[in-house]
Amino acid sequence: MTAQALVAQQLAAAAAAYTRAFMDDPFSMWVTPDPVRREHDLPLFFRMAMRYAMRYGGRVEVGDGRPGAVATWLAPDHPLPTNLGMLRAGLLGLLWAGGWSGAGRFFTFGQQLEGLHARDVKQPHWYLWLLAVDPPLQGKGLGGALLRSRLQEADRHALPCYLETAKESNVSLYQRFGFEIRREERLGRDGPRFWTMLRAPR
Repeated sequence: MTAQALVAQQLAAAAAAYTRAFMDDPFSMWVTPDPVRREHDLPLFFRMAMRYAMRYGGRVEVGDGRPGAVATWLAPDHPLPTNLGMLRAGLLGLLWAGGWSGAGRFFTFGQQLEGLHARDVKQPHWYLWLLAVDPPLQGKGLGGALLRSRLQEADRHALPCYLETAKESNVSLYQRFGFEIRREERLGRDGPRFWTMLRAPR
């Protein structure tokens, strides 16, 4: 499988794949507990995130040109998403749709992860903001192949890579690709456990 850049016409299909994959993600479930609201709001977030990456020099990559497996990376010179940048990429519509309660949890989520990110890695690096494989396609190695492509590029330029995950089953997967746990934390006061992970270049 080869990683190819997402084209604008694929944004909706990629957001739908992300949504199906993240419906049971602990981060998503904490930010938006109601599953009906979550299914409505997640595509708005994923479209915003992909537009942000594309606008600010990141990479949105799909496997073999089809958005069944999607990775969204933020570039080494802009690895931390900014509120202003996200507003320009469509955050306002997401906050309006989610209401005040959803907005409060969203900003708690963002501020906590951003603070840890800034402390965990200070040099230029690739940030794996989002990685998903559409559930019907999971278990076929698509996510790993997509991940491997960008890691090889990072290695060629001697750049580390960083991510967070709230699924414990993902930790061992990322460890197989060379990521090491930096921290184990809890989101907010009542949120899920999550892990920050960093991979040194090879």
